[in-house]
Amino acid sequence: MKKTNDRAPRRKWKHLENFSLQKDGKYTYSGDHMVCELPPDQYRRQCAKMLSVSCAVSALLAAAGCFPQTGMEGNALLLIPYVFSLAAGLLLCCSVFMMKKSGPRLRQYQYEKEVYAVSRRSAEGILGSTAGLAGWLVCIVRHTYPGTGTGSILLRLSFLAGSAGFFFVHRLNSKITWKAEQKQRSGQQNV
Repeated sequence: MKKTNDRAPRRKWKHLENFSLQKDGKYTYSGDHMVCELPPDQYRRQCAKMLSVSCAVSALLAAAGCFPQTGMEGNALLLIPYVFSLAAGLLLCCSVFMMKKSGPRLRQYQYEKEVYAVSRRSAEGILGSTAGLAGWLVCIVRHTYPGTGTGSILLRLSFLAGSAGFFFVHRLNSKITWKAEQKQRSGQQNV
C-alpha cells in the first residue's frame, strides 16, 4: 500500500503568488506582514548589538585560524568544529544584517527567511563552538594537543567567546517578539 503525505510539497517561489502587477507596471505585495512589537529605534539597537557581537566573534574565529601552531593541523576534533562555527558566524552576520536592513515590518516570506535564519545560525554557532571546546578538552585528556603559543591560546579564546557570543545573539533574537499584522480594509493596500 502506498503511503500518502498530507502535507503539500513546499514550493520555493510560493511567495511570488502574493505579488500582482498594477496598471502602471509596478508590482504590489498583497500578502501577510509580520511586525516587531518593539519600537523601531529599539529594534535597530537590538539588531546593531546582534550584528556587532556576531561580527566580533566571527573576526576572532577567523583570526584564530590565521595563527600558526593552533593545534588544528591533522586534528579533526578541533578543525571540524572550527570550520562549522566560523561558517555559522559568517552566515549569522549576513542574516542579522539583512534583518536590520529590512526593518521592523517584514513581509511573511522575509520573516521566515531572515528571523528564522538568525535563530538557526546562532544555534549552529553555539553547537560548533561548544564542540570545539569539548574537542579541545578531549585532546588534553588524551595528551594529543600539540598546540602551543599565541595561536593555541587564541583558538581556545575564540571557542569560549564564540559560545558566549552566539548564545548572546540567540537570546537577543528571542527577545524580539513578532506578531502578524492585521489586514487593512479592502480600500487600502499594503505596500
